[in-house]
Amino acid sequence: MTNAETIWNVISWYYGNSTAIGLMLVLMTVYLLERKKEYRYYTFSCAVLMFLILNQLTYRIIERLGEGDTYYRFLWIFPVSLIAAWGGLRLIEKMKSKMEKVICVAVMVCLIFLYSGGKISDWVTLPENIYQISEDKIQVADLIEEVTGGERVIVYAEDELMYGIREYDANICLATEGEREYLYHIITENDSNASGNLMLGILVNAKIDYIVVRKEYTGAKAALNGGGCVEVGQTDNYILYYVNQEQLKEDLYHIYDSDWKTDAGICNVEDVMIKGLTQEQQFLFYGDGRLDEFNNDIGENRILCDGSEEFYSKEYGDYIVCKIDNQSQGITEQIMKKIESEERKKKPILLFLNRPLIRGEKSDRLLDWIEEGNSYIQAVYALQMDYRVSVMEEGNSYIQAVYAENADESRKDMLTEKVFQCYITNNVAENALLVQVRGE
Repeated sequence: MTNAETIWNVISWYYGNSTAIGLMLVLMTVYLLERKKEYRYYTFSCAVLMFLILNQLTYRIIERLGEGDTYYRFLWIFPVSLIAAWGGLRLIEKMKSKMEKVICVAVMVCLIFLYSGGKISDWVTLPENIYQISEDKIQVADLIEEVTGGERVIVYAEDELMYGIREYDANICLATEGEREYLYHIITENDSNASGNLMLGILVNAKIDYIVVRKEYTGAKAALNGGGCVEVGQTDNYILYYVNQEQLKEDLYHIYDSDWKTDAGICNVEDVMIKGLTQEQQFLFYGDGRLDEFNNDIGENRILCDGSEEFYSKEYGDYIVCKIDNQSQGITEQIMKKIESEERKKKPILLFLNRPLIRGEKSDRLLDWIEEGNSYIQAVYALQMDYRVSVMEEGNSYIQAVYAENADESRKDMLTEKVFQCYITNNVAENALLVQVRGE
């Protein structure tokens, strides 16, 4: 359980509320008042354990040791159900007439039903199968077995799904090493904010073999696709991705360990992944708005746009590069018509801007175009602005990447639920963002 501030958060989240522990304490007190010594010994030992474990200091120590997410497992040693059952039976024994006992049992059943938070259908519906595991989980586990040939693999998925598939198939292992906190946020919150080398780093650090994500989570799927994960199968409601750790490491180290043959100060490196592209191409986007085509093999730059042109575009076979000077006039109607003209070629567009897209600051035309909901925008990377979204099946925009300069601060804002823009400040003319266009 993540993000718990206190032990009472843990208890409440685990039991639904803290009533269970309070009820157990009351029943333990009754236990202590019993005449039989074995009752007292049993209850006293339980009380000592509670005193040592259920306190904020112990929780903080365990949290510092990196096990805060599993602290709730200490609750398993407390016999809440056992003591509750004993207390209920003792109460029924004290009832004199049969009618009183029947009423007492009925009240207890109602309390159990209300406390459990379940629905009537949960109590009367028969299990879907002999394993008493939802069909969704069985489908995912069977798919993993089919893809892996029954080998032991490390899988990552939302907690509820993970518990079920591990119970069903012992060859599905839980990741115990690596860092996965942000990856869990991506696959459970439908977050597309990670892309390029950032997503590569997240996946490499996670140290996992497969990831399961819901089909409707387009943002999460975009992040995984952009990080180099490969879809290997689907169930009714989930998609299974393969994480090729060796390839991801190679890609990540290729990004960071390259010896860039240029005099420009490389302040950041970003990837744009184009499906089907076989030849890499690098671009340098400088702090003064200049855009260069860069060949790292021979260390040669060729100026495409010196930053003064209002609109520049060049087609590179499978994609298009556009540079817009929107510093003073913003996205004018004439510029928008030129963008739409490029869109009609139905190829991914890498769009470089002199200033961020901010509603109310002469950017509304392009923002409206992006926010229409039928956009083909796949990825936007920038020195000062960064978008990352999924490829959509229908749409009128082929803009794939936007680069902007001279933002006031480094931050991320969501333009739509699938598109974000990231501002990264840098207005030094000699410094440049290196953009690598690579095959996906």
